Amino acid sequence: MMFKPSRKHEHITDDIWKVTVTPPKISGFKGSSSVYLSDRQYRAYLRWLDGHWQIQEALPELTASEREILMSGISPQEWDKFTKGEE
Repeated sequence: MMFKPSRKHEHITDDIWKVTVTPPKISGFKGSSSVYLSDRQYRAYLRWLDGHWQIQEALPELTASEREILMSGISPQEWDKFTKGEE
């Protein structure tokens, strides 16, 4: 679907995963952002993707920015550019 971000999952080591998320083209945001997850976090992330949990329940130890990247692919820097000058 064109409104969902695309995701790439890469198994880096036995217990580390790299999840790269690219915002949907319609958003106008460019580039991709990545978050590294432990094996336990990766399993929780997959359960979130399947709709079993809200992301803050699945991955409470991640920062809000890291969870935003996993949800939308939009980095804090891109959000800052987007909201620059707004209160």
